[in-house]
Amino acid sequence: MSPTEAPADARARAYHRRQLALSLVELALTASYLIVLVETRAAVHLAERLATWTPRWWLALAVAVLVLGGGYRLLSLPLAWLGGFWLPRRYGLLHQSLGRWLWDAAKTALIGGALGLVAVEVVYGLMRWSAWWWLWGAVVFLGGYALLALVAPVWLVPLFYRLTPLADGPLKSRLLALAARVGVPVTGVWVVDQSRKSRTANAAVTGLGRTRRILLFDTLLDTFTADEVEAVLAHELAHQLHGDIRRGLLVQGALTLVTFWVASWALRLRLAWRWSGSRKMSLPRRLSTLTRWLPARCSMRCSSSRPEVLRSPRR
Repeated sequence: MSPTEAPADARARAYHRRQLALSLVELALTASYLIVLVETRAAVHLAERLATWTPRWWLALAVAVLVLGGGYRLLSLPLAWLGGFWLPRRYGLLHQSLGRWLWDAAKTALIGGALGLVAVEVVYGLMRWSAWWWLWGAVVFLGGYALLALVAPVWLVPLFYRLTPLADGPLKSRLLALAARVGVPVTGVWVVDQSRKSRTANAAVTGLGRTRRILLFDTLLDTFTADEVEAVLAHELAHQLHGDIRRGLLVQGALTLVTFWVASWALRLRLAWRWSGSRKMSLPRRLSTLTRWLPARCSMRCSSSRPEVLRSPRR
């Protein structure tokens, strides 16, 4: 029996089990890629080669990110095809052609790559500027998250879908009245041409402030009653009403802060490990040297807001 002929519940469970398995494989691939880069010192060799090519650190960093990120993208492309194209088509969820899917995947990679490159440049620039780069970086990233949430429905969503205003009528009035009743102001209701790609149905309330709007998949309007559409939208409005978007931004910012702080200490420990002696030094002796190195460096950090020893070396 093919997946499309199985009962709906069993089909949904099987689909999500396979997507979970692909996610775990992708996680293992990511970890393996990073381990190979560390163990083979490929990233270090690339950085050394680029340093001889250009004295501009930001240019060398951009090339390194493109090379390493592009390599991972090529390795993970089969998994992206399996999870994003082959599996949804096998279960009857996707009817987009391979060419159209590849075009969407290319746009996603370009946008994600550009944003990732900007993020890396900002982090390395802050590392060269201040020992408190992890704090300033978290602040900048939090602002970036909010900016993306603000502009996504205006600039990003139209890159992948055609959006048309929902025609005036009872349904539009009903949905706008629901949003007003729960205290979530929106600029309008827009229809997303999801049927051009898939038969999945959904709704969303996206944007912040003046860009907040209601998005309805045309598949939702075509296959659900007005009461059901209103129920789906009520769920989305509840996220706005209970501050889930704001809470999500704050949690994301907090996780970024913790991640950067841990990375900052990891870099200090790595510098301390190098400073503590040659590779042939015994582990107990290295650890003894580290216990003398770290307090001294921490005291220097407390006595100066920008100790040079804690800053990344300029290249």
